[in-house]
Order: sequence, then structure tokens, then C-alpha cells
Amino acid sequence: DVATVDNNGQVKIKAVGETTIKATWAGNADYCANEASYTLTVLPKTYTITVANNISNGSVSADKSSAVEGATIKLTATPNTGYKLGTWNVKDASNNPVSVNENGEFTMPASNVTVSATFVSLPKLATPSNLSATEINPTSATLSWTKVDNKKEYKVTITDDYDYTETFTVTDETKSVSSLSPNTTYYWTVKAIGDGTSYSDS
Repeated sequence: DVATVDNNGQVKIKAVGETTIKATWAGNADYCANEASYTLTVLPKTYTITVANNISNGSVSADKSSAVEGATIKLTATPNTGYKLGTWNVKDASNNPVSVNENGEFTMPASNVTVSATFVSLPKLATPSNLSATEINPTSATLSWTKVDNKKEYKVTITDDYDYTETFTVTDETKSVSSLSPNTTYYWTVKAIGDGTSYSDS
């Protein structure tokens, strides 16, 4: 039952849902007997989801700002450059931990919750060294550097003194560039990228 009514007409809520309550008035010398029906809808209680504002080295968002008990909440972590998600930290109003699965989801308890996370530094690969530019022509050049162990790929970025910037992804320790402008000074950097959890300085 959603609700019950006692002999004094007091309504007691028992569960979430919808029910119809019928009220009856007995007739007397002044009033006619009558009755009326009312629809009572009891909505589930919602609880708030608050993201902590003191998170360092990244940000966190939740797909809902409030939810009922039992709802699935999806969290998203966005690390700053050079960091990755370490651990989730979700607490209820009594500071009890709420479990978050490997997909960043948790089941809403019957309580307000606060969401936080820690972000940890990515391990660094060695910085590419012995950068060299050879076969230099007015509009092209070949760039090379020393191999970095455990790399997956390299990001090569070329700029000039104006607004030209271009980034290339390569897997070898060399990159031929063309379509350069004559009589222009170019600058370039190379960064080693690992398996998604590691990188190097440029």
C-alpha cells in the first residue's frame, strides 16, 4: 500500500507510488451526504551529488546532480596534462565510503554524497636527445633524434616566428618535412609518448 487512512482521517505514507483516497461525508440536517476521490502521488526522495572543489591536477564531473536511492551515477575524470586518474573518493553524508566500479559508476545510497578523486603523475620516458636537422633545403629538411626506450610514438612540433604551428605523429626517429617557406627560421621539438600512461619532456 502507498498510504493508509485511520479513523480520524489521518493519512500515513507507507511507500512510493500512486493511490486513490476516497473521502465520505455523512449527511445531517444541514448538509447532504457526499464523497470525493483524491489521487495521492508519493515521489521517491532524491539525494544530492556534490563534486568537491579542492581537486588537484584534474577535474571530475557526474552525469547527475541529484538522484534517488539505487540510481546508477556515472563519473568522468579529466586529468591535467602529465597526470592520470589515481583513485575515486565518494563518501556519503556520514563519511562512509561508496564503492565506485572500474567504469567510474556507483549506486546512489539513501544519502547525499560528495565526489572527489586523486590524480597521480604519469611516469616519464627519457627526453629525446641529439636532435639534428639535415638535408636542409629552402623548403624542406630531415629531422632526427636518438631512440627512446619503451616509446609508442613521437610528437614532432614545428613552429616559426609568426603563427605557423604543425604537429606530426611518427613512430621512427626521423621526420622529413616539406612545404617550408624559404628564408624563414623554424623551431622544432619532439616528445616521446608511451602506452597512454607515460610521456617525456619535449
